[in-house]
Amino acid sequence: MRERGLRQIEAAGLFGVKQPDVSKLLRGDFRQFSLERLLRFLVALGQDVEISVRRMSAPLQPARRLTLRPGDHEFRRRN
Repeated sequence: MRERGLRQIEAAGLFGVKQPDVSKLLRGDFRQFSLERLLRFLVALGQDVEISVRRMSAPLQPARRLTLRPGDHEFRRRN
């Protein structure tokens, strides 16, 4: 939000939430939002989001990835 110069009320409009919800997010209170919704907030801010999953016993093994980019409407699975 800082990079884009967004105020909380502007971010709220972008995310489809109310300004007090943005205030809670900025204070680290994420409980009321699903992980998917939080990721979509990041995408709305123009961020690429990638989640990598590896087996704990094989840290050097290639990771499976889920990627969400601006303009995506679904998560994409990447190997």
